[in-house]
Amino acid sequence: MMKVGIIGLGLIGGSISLKLKEIFADIKISGFDLNNDSLEYSIINNIIDNNLSLDNLEGLDYIFI
Repeated sequence: MMKVGIIGLGLIGGSISLKLKEIFADIKISGFDLNNDSLEYSIINNIIDNNLSLDNLEGLDYIFI
């Protein structure tokens, strides 16, 4: 399973996440955004799988900033 982190879930970060999920069936995406509404929206709408934190940062294969 590929693990990806995305910092910034606006237009670009959200689009990267959606495209990665479209291309790769076996992927887990963690995301972070300073705007809690964007973060919550992304989790509810399955744009990301969970919140990116220091605890799950080490196991990532790629990070998009």
